[in-house]
Order: sequence, then structure tokens, then C-alpha cells
Amino acid sequence: ALNLVMAKELGITQGAIQAFLVILEKKPIPLEMLVPELLELAQHYKALKKSLAELSSDDPKVKALRQEAEQALEVLDLDKARERLREASRIDIKAIEAQEQNTKTRRLSAAMSESKAAEVALLELHYQEAADSYRQAIELVKPTNAETVLASYLVNLGNVYETLAQPDDAIECIEEALAIYIKQDSEDAQVATCRNNLGLAWQSKGEYDKAIEYYKCALKIFKLRLGDNHPNTNTVRNNLEDAQANLLAPIEGG
Repeated sequence: ALNLVMAKELGITQGAIQAFLVILEKKPIPLEMLVPELLELAQHYKALKKSLAELSSDDPKVKALRQEAEQALEVLDLDKARERLREASRIDIKAIEAQEQNTKTRRLSAAMSESKAAEVALLELHYQEAADSYRQAIELVKPTNAETVLASYLVNLGNVYETLAQPDDAIECIEEALAIYIKQDSEDAQVATCRNNLGLAWQSKGEYDKAIEYYKCALKIFKLRLGDNHPNTNTVRNNLEDAQANLLAPIEGG
């Protein structure tokens, strides 16, 4: 009965609730964090279903495999969904080798399938697997000069590295993405997002001075582009205050 109530509140099936609870049992989290973690998985699941349904391809085999992945995702057969997406990616990769004139389109399509496979892995908290897929997507995109797409995958990989407690790798990825976004518009919201994420990475290393500078830059842009009370603005403001408190803590303790 509780699962049914939660399913209605989260907008997903009761079976999905049960599947996510089983997944979360594998992750040591405090009891009070169970509902927020469940909500995050539910939101990710709904967004993934929507984005997967919107994918298109000129290759009927890739299209069919993505549809099978979509159907598997619907019934929470995540292994099948992930494998179908990877099979779709492999088909596109073979087409890249056979049709050099269509390389860019195929590379982007393969990268898209690989990135979605990473998102499926994230549903099961398989962070290393997600990192592997994002790295594959990045390698596929690099020769195409599709810099905005490349930057988005770099940010996603950086976020996964941060979750894996690999801040140096996260910083390397996000700095590369930041350089791309700055070339396009130095005051774009994506620039602010990168700087916020860099702040988080440096803060995780205990480098509060560096984190604070990144947060300040991010906050300035978000205020300009999104307004003072936007959720993103508030998030960065809270991150900044937390870093400043951590910086002062040793002084106050002394």
C-alpha cells in the first residue's frame, strides 16, 4: 500500500518503486535520505523515458533497438535496455567505418546512444560503467567538431567522476567543457554551471579558496541570467556559504 501511495506521488508505477527500492538497498544511505534518493531516481527515470522516446535514427535497426530499449526501460529490465542501446551504438560504429562520408552523423548518433546507455547505468548506480560510456561518447564526438555536444558529455563525465570521489578527473573534464562554453558566450548559464561544478570539485579536495572563487563567478552569472531567486542561483549561493563556513571553521576552532 505504501508503494502504491509513493508511486502515485512520484508519477511512476508501483513496480518501478519496488525496483528502485531494491537498487537503493545496495547503496548504504541513511534512512532519512531514502525518500530524497527515491525521488531523484524517479525523476531521472521519467526524464530518461521521455528523452529516449524522442531519439530518432535513419537506420531502421538502430531505431528498432532503441524502441526495444524503451520497452525494456518501461518494465524496468535495465540490463536489456542498456544492452539494446549499446547494440545500437555498435551498429552505428560499424556504419562509421563503412561510410566515411556519413561519419559525423553516425558518430553523433553513436555517441547519443552511448550517452543514453550511461544514463541507464546511472539508474542502477553503476557509476564506473556510466563513466566508461561517457568516455566512449566523448571519443566519438571529438572528431566531429560538435563542441557543444562534446562539452555536455564532458560535464556529465565530470559529474560522474565527482560521484566516484575522483575530483582531479572531474576538474580536468569540466575545465575542458568550460573552455568550450566560454568561447561561445562567457556569461552563458552553462559557464556558471561549470564553475559551480568546479567549485564542488575543489571543495571536495579541501581547497576552499579556489572553490569560493568559482562559486562567486557562477553566482554572478546566474544572478545576471536567471535572477536572484532562481533555484540555480540559490544552490550556488548555498554552496558559496558552505565553502566560506568551512574556510573559517579552523580559524574559529583555534
